[in-house]
Amino acid sequence: MSQNPPTVIQTSTTLHILLFFLTIAFLLTRSIDSIWGGGVDLAHHYALVARLTEFWNIPYLGDPSLGEMNYYPRASHVLAAVVGRLLGSALLGMQVITLLSIILIWSSLVYIVLSLPKNTHLIAAFFLSAILWANHRYFHIELHADEVSENFFYAQLVAQAFVIFSVALMLYCDRRGIRPELRHIFLAVAVYIATGIHLLPALELLFFFIALAAIDLYRQAIPGKFSVRAGSFTVFLILAAIAALALHPSISTMRSLSKNNGDIFIHYIQSMRAISVYCALHVVSSIIILRFWFLLGQGKRSRQLIALKYIGVYGLSVSGLCLLQIIALRLGHGSEYAVKKYLFALNTALLIELSMFISLAKFKFGFIIARSGNFYTASAYLLAPLLIVSAFLCVTPVAASLDTSDLVALEHRLLLRRDLSIPSTPGKFDYVYGIDGLPSQVAYMMSIGVLKAPRAQDVVPNFALPGWWINDWNRIGTIVTSEYSNLDQDPACRRAAPVQSLVMLDGACLAKWYGSPRVIGFSSKDGLGICRTVGLSSPENFGTWTDRSAASLSCPVPIISGKAPTELQIDSWGFLDHVAVQRVLVGVEGAPAVEYRFDAGHPMHLISLALPKNLGKEVQVNFILPDAISPKQLGLSQDARQLGISIKRIEFK
Repeated sequence: MSQNPPTVIQTSTTLHILLFFLTIAFLLTRSIDSIWGGGVDLAHHYALVARLTEFWNIPYLGDPSLGEMNYYPRASHVLAAVVGRLLGSALLGMQVITLLSIILIWSSLVYIVLSLPKNTHLIAAFFLSAILWANHRYFHIELHADEVSENFFYAQLVAQAFVIFSVALMLYCDRRGIRPELRHIFLAVAVYIATGIHLLPALELLFFFIALAAIDLYRQAIPGKFSVRAGSFTVFLILAAIAALALHPSISTMRSLSKNNGDIFIHYIQSMRAISVYCALHVVSSIIILRFWFLLGQGKRSRQLIALKYIGVYGLSVSGLCLLQIIALRLGHGSEYAVKKYLFALNTALLIELSMFISLAKFKFGFIIARSGNFYTASAYLLAPLLIVSAFLCVTPVAASLDTSDLVALEHRLLLRRDLSIPSTPGKFDYVYGIDGLPSQVAYMMSIGVLKAPRAQDVVPNFALPGWWINDWNRIGTIVTSEYSNLDQDPACRRAAPVQSLVMLDGACLAKWYGSPRVIGFSSKDGLGICRTVGLSSPENFGTWTDRSAASLSCPVPIISGKAPTELQIDSWGFLDHVAVQRVLVGVEGAPAVEYRFDAGHPMHLISLALPKNLGKEVQVNFILPDAISPKQLGLSQDARQLGISIKRIEFK
């Protein structure tokens, strides 16, 4: 006759801690070389961490290389700077804190799930793993860790880790019988700390504190044990937390940033109406979980399932706060971007609630698992580490956007050149450009982070975008680039011999070549995106297609041997796939247009246009393409662009 396992399994705390740290070491080792997010957010956060790593503070407010990061909440960046000092790299410090934040989030959530009774938490753990795997494999709903998988919401991720850890810690204290007043003191302080990291998670924690305190006071009032003194103290703590958040030095900066309607892609739900419905459903599910827990009364069963209270309150706080953000948006405050940033927390909380819903059902196999005493004893040690690893692998991308080791090596090489080789010239700035094998965002990140180049639009327009170019060469001191890049064409411009494939070029020398370029390429490998275009598609390796029946380009006019150019040549060819003739009327603004015909006998033309004598600093060329047609119309592909001619390059003469 089989016997049930004992109610309490005796385990070694030391072994639990050892296994947890081994889990952290494994995940850090596995992922330390993988940066999943990128873009301007990565560059901006890195620049602030780099400055703090070097000086422990921002040397002066208004640093043009930092922009809004001069006033950004910097607690998470200070933490990265401390680790960066120890490891010898600001970037590596930020990467370690990013990975530890992901691990802390999912370790805290795993603790909440495993705090359920043994008959329940095994089922919850199984379904949590299954749901995470299904989402990773098929659905791709955004969960915590996705904050840094496309964009790089570094501070938000770190603050979210602190908030969810606080929720788990309060659950632990509640199970241990810690008095509510002490838990409330911690939450009031935690709200202030979270505000110094990022406002959005801080608001989540504030609402969680208010809802949790209300439930605690209500539960105390039911048996007639309510204390006016204790209740007044809790209300005082709530008001203090609200005041601390409202008066925090970073609050004005975060509120102003929330008005910026950036680009963030969310699967399945994009509209504010859909998000409103989703939040409302989340409110309902959280209330159902809380009601289930309330119905258990105040006995042993209620304490065993106290995780329902905490995940229900947290889900209610996040969804309710998101609804308030949508209402504020309707009243003209905030942005859709700010609303969408709640979805990482909403989706994660709903996933945990779903696993708890499933686990509360009386599945027969749950009791079969519970009868296996040896299995349960082993799971007491191994279940948490395995579930943490499983969650981490399911919420992080398989492929990295950038290799940390490559960027750290580049960071060290640039720091060495900055400190030893690059001369400091007042009024001039240094930039990184065109590093082989690395995207343009890396050049942007290293320029503002290591070389402290300003983001000023009058020096480099669209600096954060691929194909950026320099507007004012008189303000360029040194360009650091790969050897033989498209800027490294004249050996006389090199400040020194190349070292480790990097070369430093003198800005004054480069100005003679590129200050106003005579030849401007339009292929993806040229990277000289200095012309403003309308009706031209993205560059490809052969050039750029016109993609509608009318197009134009506006380019800066060079000075050639002290004189203005008199002729403009356009190297082009027509789209003739299943098309007999492509006609184009092309002319300089203010001058008569010239017609060119592209056909099988003349697929390419070197279009020549005379330039007027009264040219300004910029020339505009207009194209009329009456025969432009899309491959989709011809049944060749799904490409809907109205293709006419492709432009390889233009040359002033």
